[in-house]
Amino acid sequence: MIVGYVLSGPTNDGGFYEDQANGTNTVAAELGYEVRIVENAFDPADQVAGMRNMANEGATLILGDGLMSDSAATVAKEFPDIEFVIITAPRFEAVDNLSAYVVSQGVPSYVMGVVAAEISETGNAGYIGGFEFSAVAETRAGFFQGFMDSGGATTADINVGDFNDVVGAKDAAAAQIANDIDVIYAFVDAGFPGVVQAVDESGTEVGLWGATVSHCSDGPDKVVGNAIANSEQVLRYLMNAFNDGALPHDNVFYGIEDPLIQHVELCPGFEEHQGLVDATTAAILSGEVVLAPAVTGAPATAAAPVEDPVIVGYVLSGPTNDGGFYEDQANGTNTVAAELGYEVRIVENAFDPADQVAGMRNMANEGATLILGDGLMSDSAATVAKEFPDIEFVIITAPRFEAVDNLSAYVVSQGVPSYVMGVVAAEISETGNAGYIGGFEFSAVAETRAGFFQGFMDSGGATTADINVGDFNDVVGAKDAAAAQIANDIDVIYAFVDAGFPGVVQAVDESGTEVGLWGATVSHCSDGPDKVVGNAIANSEQVLRYLMNAFNDGALPHDNVFYGIEDPLIQHVELCPGFEEHQGLVDATTAAILSGEVVLAPAVTGG
Repeated sequence: MIVGYVLSGPTNDGGFYEDQANGTNTVAAELGYEVRIVENAFDPADQVAGMRNMANEGATLILGDGLMSDSAATVAKEFPDIEFVIITAPRFEAVDNLSAYVVSQGVPSYVMGVVAAEISETGNAGYIGGFEFSAVAETRAGFFQGFMDSGGATTADINVGDFNDVVGAKDAAAAQIANDIDVIYAFVDAGFPGVVQAVDESGTEVGLWGATVSHCSDGPDKVVGNAIANSEQVLRYLMNAFNDGALPHDNVFYGIEDPLIQHVELCPGFEEHQGLVDATTAAILSGEVVLAPAVTGAPATAAAPVEDPVIVGYVLSGPTNDGGFYEDQANGTNTVAAELGYEVRIVENAFDPADQVAGMRNMANEGATLILGDGLMSDSAATVAKEFPDIEFVIITAPRFEAVDNLSAYVVSQGVPSYVMGVVAAEISETGNAGYIGGFEFSAVAETRAGFFQGFMDSGGATTADINVGDFNDVVGAKDAAAAQIANDIDVIYAFVDAGFPGVVQAVDESGTEVGLWGATVSHCSDGPDKVVGNAIANSEQVLRYLMNAFNDGALPHDNVFYGIEDPLIQHVELCPGFEEHQGLVDATTAAILSGEVVLAPAVTGG
């Protein structure tokens, strides 16, 4: 008998993945089964391929971890005679040969939050996760609820993007410690030693908590305890059920009611808190303590009705400190939500589609009734919107590609003002050569590049050149790209990069030549006085105001809605100080576009 397990991370992480691999091998050996393991299958395509290969190679029981609910459902339908099981997260689709064994990790985290409040001197608690998915959402919610229920004052959290990033975990912990946080739950695996290093270097007393496996030995006298999830025992239950032909073909939940599966471990030196651990655990089991749905992780097909306040969730594919689009979106969301009395939940750095889907699902299960996603999330938003038909979903800056009853899209046609900038760039250029630098290729990059180049060439420009550096926030990459274009006699550059924009300015400074720069989305005038000619301003706050007011009035369009320079509250070309002489040309070109005198290519308008 062959058991296959496809894991989304490495089997040497000192945490969840290693524990799962070891448990699988141990229990399989007890039953005389052979084991096949595929690791690091983070991408959904790799997950599906790994499961298909195992099925074709003779596996009769195929396991996937908590990031693979969708992938497992896809492959299970293709191989109806093979049993599939998801571990640590529920199945979202009822498939006859698909089961899920879920460990509700948020519940012991509540217990740890209660003890953390007793230990804390400052009243401030921190949480550090890898990336956003159900287990991170549940553990964070549980720890913070326990902490606040027990007298805690403030909480702060961050996901570093990778459970195995030692440097990222260390930097996150150092930042929290600098903000007077003295108890930290670090749901990171191989990254955990970085958190310990940050405490060591701070010279302060900080109580740490870990997840899944014991981290006591990682930081003696620093690690207070851990939420232990006994992978081996879960695997023993499910493999015995498989052996007996008794897999549930449904979601099965385990938690602290079964101490063989889950319990709170206190590390040496912290045994004095055992009484509080036991009392809190008993209070949860008796129902005396009521846990929020976000803590228990119970599956839902639609969000529970939310009375007051309304919660708006926004899943962003990049960082909220990028000095560009993502930061502008986050700030606009918070501003407009405050006007309407809404609460806001933001997940950042969800670049991978699996993270986008997980972030939206978590927000839905945590009570959000309006969930936003940026222009990279058309497919992810459609997927989750169909699962939660009573929640409104909106894509911002890109159209929806699938008609879903509760999915709208507010699209700002960014290529149109770029045409105006191209016309002005042609007037400014001495060489007749224009450059464009983007982050990575998606609709807004394609439209802005097409608009800038059409405007430039329509107005007498000679040549154009473009490059995408792969990351909107790569300062070095943007600088190198600009330097290369300047070396090729380009003297006007449209730089659609966010935190990378200062790199373009540095390249101009170091070249010693006069180069006119253009920016996108937000104002970059202050990044390069006398160098930045202007910007294609997209007023995120106003777009968000339109859509949230429509949501408030029950009037979201459930279709694509397009905005552009016909609404100057949404979009206009800004000229920076020192370049006001070109305002007449900006106004005339804008008027010619609006009147139809200028015909824009479909690549510019996104049509």
